Amino acid sequence: MSLMTTVENITELLAIQNPADGQVVYVKSYHLGLGKGGGQFEFNSTKINQNDEIINFNGWIRINIQAVTPEMAGARGDGITNDSEKIQKMIEFIFKNKFSMYCESTSYGISQTLIIPRNNDQSFVNDRFVELDFKRSDFVMLANTTLFTSGYYNLDNLLISSFGQPFESQNTYFTLLQNFTISSKVGYLTKTALTLQDWHQGCEVKNISSHVCQTILESRQSFYCKFKNINGSYSGGLVGEKTGNRFVFTGDHNLCSFEQLVAVNSINAYTFDGSVTACYFNENSIEGVENGLIFNSTVFDIMISNNYIEGITGSVVKFNSYVHSSRFSNNYINFVNHPEAYFIEHIPLPANNIYIESSNHFINLDSDKQIFKNFSDVTYSNGIVFERYKTNSNDYRDLLADNMFFSKNMTIKKDYQFTGCLGKSTNVYVSGNYAGRFSKGMDGLNGAKWVNTFGTDLKIETAILNSQTQRIYVNLAIDNGNTVTFIAGEFIGGWSHSNFYKFTDTGLIKSNDLNLTVGEENFVQINGKMLDQITQVVGEVRLI
Repeated sequence: MSLMTTVENITELLAIQNPADGQVVYVKSYHLGLGKGGGQFEFNSTKINQNDEIINFNGWIRINIQAVTPEMAGARGDGITNDSEKIQKMIEFIFKNKFSMYCESTSYGISQTLIIPRNNDQSFVNDRFVELDFKRSDFVMLANTTLFTSGYYNLDNLLISSFGQPFESQNTYFTLLQNFTISSKVGYLTKTALTLQDWHQGCEVKNISSHVCQTILESRQSFYCKFKNINGSYSGGLVGEKTGNRFVFTGDHNLCSFEQLVAVNSINAYTFDGSVTACYFNENSIEGVENGLIFNSTVFDIMISNNYIEGITGSVVKFNSYVHSSRFSNNYINFVNHPEAYFIEHIPLPANNIYIESSNHFINLDSDKQIFKNFSDVTYSNGIVFERYKTNSNDYRDLLADNMFFSKNMTIKKDYQFTGCLGKSTNVYVSGNYAGRFSKGMDGLNGAKWVNTFGTDLKIETAILNSQTQRIYVNLAIDNGNTVTFIAGEFIGGWSHSNFYKFTDTGLIKSNDLNLTVGEENFVQINGKMLDQITQVVGEVRLI
């Protein structure tokens, strides 16, 4: 038979003399008058010598609970009292017993770093997930210290930080840290707010916001981890002042996703000091910073897409080592009148592969010089591709790539809509379907061939297969023995309806100097008529 009694707090509960087994007591609050952390307790004399200060208080056992709260561990939740010890106690209980949690307060004072134990269970059973879900509570920092760090139990069964231990020595899995803000009563924080190491499969860090942290997160050696909706805007310092490295990733990061992160007013928004493999950087903010993403080690694979990039004063992306595979897609890039800024800054290396799709939207671009800072590389740029988005033009010269801002080995793709036709330009050779090269001119097996007619007729045979959408670049020097006539321009369209557009000082003009025919095997031939007998022809014919 249960005897129901009501007491004001835990202290009164423990003061009950000679409780009977099965006796049930309702406690209004853990601390007197707060109305938090109470509940129903039932006495069990077999556990009278046990006390975890959350569920079991010297034989008084909480009943009818589905989750625990910081208040059940004794936290006051007033944003003034230091609740660090009580919240730490709750966290350790959750990891040992796989309980859920919730919060009864909206703010908690913090003076000591909270250590998150490792969860090394990889059984893929749902109840093995450990969720530290603080339900939109605010951690009020009462000291300039780290809020959360990853940890493990040492040989003496003491919980210590794993941050800085050898990589892969204390892996944790299926752990969620989420839903809280960070404020401060001690000014802006120079200590990193979150320091996590070896968080792997099933781990997520999300829905966190702070305006007082110079560095909100440092992650070391994480695989399959998700970082999502973390707002690291910084409101300290003078207007326009930039400070701190807002997000830092050291060690290897493989198969991780970085989504909806914010790093306003930082010097370096996102710094990767270790290698990156098969990672996804999507829907993030890179605003009001000096540098956006900095990769100080090898990038094996990364997709950078759908990001909002604005007001960069340095470089949007800095590759300081090898870039085996990187792709940029559907990003908004607004330089906001910063002609000193660059989109890509890289070290010329043989493995570099950087692909910038035409879906990227550039605003307030001073000139193409802002695309690549190191455009003068003439050796290791073959893996760099830059696509321009389709636009309208009235000038065929827009199809040309300015070698003042792009290396000759880069692939620059342009797509323009002209009145009555569509023009495409790619500054690369088309394998098996071209004639002429800068280095070989009219020579070589694949080069164009001048056919000497011993008269005034100009005839050049090419290895270009005729097509209805072709564009053929021509640059010829025609010698009659006394003078040399230079003809340069483009054929646009198939031979039956193509037009030759000649380069002049005032632009492209339609010309009858040259025309196209088709010879054997549908190869294009170039024809013309000169005033005097032709003795030699040199130059270049190329499909573009």
